[in-house]
Amino acid sequence: MAEQMNELELLFQEKQNTGTAWTRNEDFDKNGYLVVKDLWDPEELYHPVPEKKGQYNYYDKNPENYNYCEVENQVEVLHQDTGIHNIAAFTLVFV
Repeated sequence: MAEQMNELELLFQEKQNTGTAWTRNEDFDKNGYLVVKDLWDPEELYHPVPEKKGQYNYYDKNPENYNYCEVENQVEVLHQDTGIHNIAAFTLVFV
């Protein structure tokens, strides 16, 4: 089994390897991300907001097949250094 790196070794390796994986895409190499336009028609992705608030769990590709829970559960995040629980909510935005 390989030894785990300590924090100093990890920081050194990150500094040493930063910028070494060029992609031949100037924008990606410069910014660290790539904007892809016109990937999908936004009209096809639109779906009206459900009438009832809560959590919808879809179990197949048919949007009419779901289980409904009135109280929406959130994702709990435990910070290992402090032991504090936070609730994380994520939103996907199409522009």
